[in-house]
Amino acid sequence: INYYNARIKLISSRSFNKIEVNPIKSILKKSSYNHQTLKEEVNYINDLPKEIAIYFPRILDVDFNNPDRNEITMEYYGYPTLAEYILFWELNNGLWKNIFNALKKVLEEFQIYNAKISVKEYSKFYWEKTKNRLIDFEHQIGKSNSIFSDELTINGNRYKNIQLFKEKILNKLTGLYENSKFNIMHGDLCFNNILYDLYSGTIRLIDARGSFGDAMPGIYGDHCYDIAKISHSTIGLYDYIVNGLFSFEESNGLYKYNIFERSNQKSLIDINIDLIKHFGYKVEDITFLMSLLFISMPPLHNENIARQKTLYLHGIKLLNESLAK
Repeated sequence: INYYNARIKLISSRSFNKIEVNPIKSILKKSSYNHQTLKEEVNYINDLPKEIAIYFPRILDVDFNNPDRNEITMEYYGYPTLAEYILFWELNNGLWKNIFNALKKVLEEFQIYNAKISVKEYSKFYWEKTKNRLIDFEHQIGKSNSIFSDELTINGNRYKNIQLFKEKILNKLTGLYENSKFNIMHGDLCFNNILYDLYSGTIRLIDARGSFGDAMPGIYGDHCYDIAKISHSTIGLYDYIVNGLFSFEESNGLYKYNIFERSNQKSLIDINIDLIKHFGYKVEDITFLMSLLFISMPPLHNENIARQKTLYLHGIKLLNESLAK
């Protein structure tokens, strides 16, 4: 009975923005001290072709006159997110296939609108972001922490740390550039930003990034990045980790973690792999990009050091596995 009211309260508390929801009028008011973030969100939605803009909430009002805080009012959708479905609902494979077919159609429409970027800027987006986030992570927990050692023992297996892979990562990115497609990109297409109504089949997207690095601001970016973001919720089990559904142990420089995945997870991974192959990409290439996502996440979760380390270790494990292939 109180499900949707609880969701509204969670939405209002999960962001650094102040968010107010009026469920009767179906509008959401978002305000932030970070003026640039809201302006990029507004510009992103305004720049979309009308055929694509339908997937995003309409901007109803904008107030950028307050020197202290910007504010936008937009449509509010009460549909559950895919993160809610994967963690807390009981959906059969048929429903998940419907969801991924909807995602496939959206991504296919994104591909109609193309752009170009240099290989230098492409590599810079992935590598520089990862490198800078690692520096932030080192500052947060100390550069001497054993998690930054050249080799790590994770769940009883030895893995090389990211610093030993720099040249291989840059070479891999150069190779991926040749097969990448640059088109309209959401930029943060994780399950928490994808809303889906099971009854009507309506899909809606929220909280787009609005740029692919400094060289490509706006609505365009790497098609593979969006697919890697989707995959990090299924293959990568991201939503389990950020919602605390994991265990973590550390003893004498040895690390052990376990993610409490649900019984349908294997089937969901298979459906995601079909999506990857549909667009002509290799699973290990998407997993490689996904590993960089995990490795760059820890500084964004500094409220919980066990979560930080689990995200990082999971990324290192995925990085080793993808490069081995």
